[in-house]
Amino acid sequence: MSERPLLVKLSSLGDVAHTLVALDDLAARDLRVDWVVEEAFVELARGHPAVDRVWSIALRRWRTEGLTGLRELRRFAVRLRAARYERAIDAQGLLKSAFVARLTGARRRDGLDRRSAREGIAAWGYTHRHAIPRGHAVDRLRLLFGAALGYRPTLEAAVGVARADRANDGDAVLLHGTAWASKLYPEALWIALARELLTADRRVTILSGTADEYARARRIAAQAAGAQALAPEPLGSAMARVRSAGVVVGVDTGLTHIAAAAGVPTVGLYGPTSAELTGLRGARAVTLQSDLDCAPCLQRGCTHPAFADDRAAGPPCFARLDSERILAAVTTATCA
Repeated sequence: MSERPLLVKLSSLGDVAHTLVALDDLAARDLRVDWVVEEAFVELARGHPAVDRVWSIALRRWRTEGLTGLRELRRFAVRLRAARYERAIDAQGLLKSAFVARLTGARRRDGLDRRSAREGIAAWGYTHRHAIPRGHAVDRLRLLFGAALGYRPTLEAAVGVARADRANDGDAVLLHGTAWASKLYPEALWIALARELLTADRRVTILSGTADEYARARRIAAQAAGAQALAPEPLGSAMARVRSAGVVVGVDTGLTHIAAAAGVPTVGLYGPTSAELTGLRGARAVTLQSDLDCAPCLQRGCTHPAFADDRAAGPPCFARLDSERILAAVTTATCA
């Protein structure tokens, strides 16, 4: 029977990245876990010192594969139950994650209570339910881990550590890709920022995760002579780039959070999303929140009248985050 708890945190990249800080609390206490995570994020889970075994699950893919997917899920469940976990911790609070926690056969299953979970019905899958107050996603995970494993984290303390290896201090990595249209920082502003960074003798690299993002990155690079637009690459390669950068500037997306958690000087650009709920956490991270009257709206699509009149200009909340303000934040982050 496994004495290590099994962590269930399946997706998405941003949610998985938020978990890294909570795992730092475990590492500081010489505690370790195994982890069930979606197959796309296995490399990220394997990289943390508090994680031993990583279970790759493919719920997203299996849903589309009919009987083949069901057979794969059954085989996965048999292997998982054979590991004989005594305890499982569902850190996602969704019906699908509670289902995976039950697949373990663990006698103790910790999770969020009905009022705390994103999907309240998930709480019925746990034997121990914890009331965790609303607030920042990282703080909530740290409190849940502490409640499940018998300690209380000091949320006021700084999280993450500054990198010892700073060999690539001249590299600036820009992360423009995101699934929300409302989180797309306008191309004209990316071009202005890239030019300013190049003028400051930084090497500018623009990462992409999809073909559409790569096309946008090429357009930005074409207007900022010297900037390099990279084609989509595996997650492990992208993580290595952001972890070795001198500074990272990005929208509210998974790789930006990974950079911050790794102690890289990081500046996060927040328009429609809330810095209070998902702002960057790290020893050298700076979060810039738009002060437009409707921000943060938490909407996937911008409904501001100015955006309807001029979509090419992008969501108007980002106009408050110009290159001058970002460069000041870069200085703050790199000098921390």
